[in-house]
Amino acid sequence: YPDDTYDRYWYPEGPNSTFLESTTPPPQILMTNHNIDENNISPNLIPEAVIDTALTTTNGNITNITILIPDNYAYQALVMFYYAELNTTANATSRQFYAQAPGFSTTFFNVSQLFSAAYTTLGPFSYSAGWDIILYQDQTIYSPRGPLVNALEVLEISESVMAILTNPEDALAIENIKLSYTNLVNWTGDPCVPTPHSWVTCSTSDTAPIITEVDLSNYNLVGPISPNFGDLLSLTSLQLRNNMLSGELPAWLASLPSLTE
Repeated sequence: YPDDTYDRYWYPEGPNSTFLESTTPPPQILMTNHNIDENNISPNLIPEAVIDTALTTTNGNITNITILIPDNYAYQALVMFYYAELNTTANATSRQFYAQAPGFSTTFFNVSQLFSAAYTTLGPFSYSAGWDIILYQDQTIYSPRGPLVNALEVLEISESVMAILTNPEDALAIENIKLSYTNLVNWTGDPCVPTPHSWVTCSTSDTAPIITEVDLSNYNLVGPISPNFGDLLSLTSLQLRNNMLSGELPAWLASLPSLTE
């Protein structure tokens, strides 16, 4: 971020890449300064610096690209396959190819529009160590160009996402607290999942996490104590030392049933 709205890290291709296992002959890199039409991939936004480069094979050679996914643990995976034609001499049928993932049916691609991004979802399927994606050319007279990929995004599927999100009342209270103090507005996302905010302690159980402690000491907070702290009904500790808060201690602090300090 700010290049990637979702703060993803995109690993580049290169001679020492962990992710590109093999191609014969060596791959060809396509690049462009032309604006890429991304209407077909919204809201799956992808940075311009990622989509305006592509990996393909040397023209006129029927060859494969193997992309290794190096994770060493098993999970349910979903792959987002991004592609956009960057070669100005290509036509509507000159780049046709297939993608094959283990245990998943082959997917056919016809990259027909120049400078227009698209994506296809592969999966879901079970991932295990040594898993890879093989791209191979459609061996017909209509497809003289090799396979092409601009980016791959691998997602791990959670079996029960809603069950692990923070209790909605606590999450809303934290959002309102952030709005009360300008120093907290850059803290985004779920306050407990997957990693708690550094100033929040959450319960750990199989049910939705609840917030039990808030420590905003030394955060340079200014103004009155936000009444939204009172909405954290499971709060046992609230630390607000060394700030520039004003006003009296609010009466609702005494009504929090579990607050001890």
